[in-house]
Amino acid sequence: MTVRAIVAAVAILALAPAAAQAAPWSAPRSVTVSGQAREPVVALGGPDAAGVAYVRHIGGADRVELRQGTVDTIGTPVITARDSRGLDSTALTYSGHSALVLWRQFRVPDARVLQLSSVTRSGATTGPNAITGPPNSYDPAFVTPNLVRFNRRTSAYVRSISQGRAGTTTRLPAGATFDAQVVRLAGGALVAVWPSGGAIFTATVAPGATTFGPATRMSAPGGFARTPRLAVTTDGHLVAVWTQADASGRALVAASAAPGAPFGAPIVLAPSTARALTVQATAMTNNEVLVTFVSARADSPAGPLQALQLAPDGHAVTPVLALTAPGERTRDAALAVDSGAGYATWVVGGSGVRHRVRVVRIAAGGIVGTVRTVSGSDSAVSTPPSFAMTTRGRALIAYATQSLRIRLVTRRAG
Repeated sequence: MTVRAIVAAVAILALAPAAAQAAPWSAPRSVTVSGQAREPVVALGGPDAAGVAYVRHIGGADRVELRQGTVDTIGTPVITARDSRGLDSTALTYSGHSALVLWRQFRVPDARVLQLSSVTRSGATTGPNAITGPPNSYDPAFVTPNLVRFNRRTSAYVRSISQGRAGTTTRLPAGATFDAQVVRLAGGALVAVWPSGGAIFTATVAPGATTFGPATRMSAPGGFARTPRLAVTTDGHLVAVWTQADASGRALVAASAAPGAPFGAPIVLAPSTARALTVQATAMTNNEVLVTFVSARADSPAGPLQALQLAPDGHAVTPVLALTAPGERTRDAALAVDSGAGYATWVVGGSGVRHRVRVVRIAAGGIVGTVRTVSGSDSAVSTPPSFAMTTRGRALIAYATQSLRIRLVTRRAG
């Protein structure tokens, strides 16, 4: 980051009005009080549904549990899976008034499969239904309530979901594996980006088609590109962001595609001296994209968290903004948006220091609000919290503690 960018970021932090904050965040609530809980995920559904799912080890077995309710009241747990061999990799979304819970089940010998259950607001459960079979699947995520992205062996796939059951499976092009990202466009097309061999590639499934088209390279020759993220602006532009390493460090790079057009030339957002490591991106309601990145060495993956906002054409419309205080470090962030701004949450801490969960509002124009600490007296684990928010500002943040409990922080619409 340049001296000018640092000065601009500090000035914005100093001038951010307290009035820009919306409804207050709640004190953290205990989701679990016994056993060993981990991997919380949150989701919000209509009209007021809220849910948190997680894995809890108790009585010699892992359990996937879901607690539903509203941002004010979370109900008792519904157990969607129980297995002594191991469960992990939870994902959660809402399809109408029902929650969809996805997880990975360990099997012997050395097989990992994905399972899915549908749970109504009253707690009635359908499933589990298999999404994949052996040998080994991992990294599941909901692209939409009707589409799941995952990896199997060394390939990436998407699979449709209908009424809580698996539908058509589509394999991404050869070379797509770790860190593949997929979005569905308003017209039904699927667009994927992924790293392979030090470059970033993209491919599309046209509406009505059953396979991805040819892969196209997006990143410029030279260096080593990784960690792509993909967002769709309100006017339909695709904006991809990634890091690209060279001998001096790691630059932050973007490329944009207008609706129906291919991606344009890469745009360097921050030079390689920025040492951009982990990256996140999400579309804001003002047709811009909020991007965060951690600046750190690859062998010590924690450092200051920074942000900037992009226009639909991929160019920066703000300077690089400092979100963490001087001396604070984090590994990554989780992002969400409401109708007026973007939000970031992260965990800060260090060796022998209590890890705290922070959250901040980042309005259009790079106006950074007051950074809030929303965790309690117990120390959070260093992985980013799970974050969900509606356009009206209803929000959930869930995090795991080092004492193996799950905590939930909420905010009403306002």
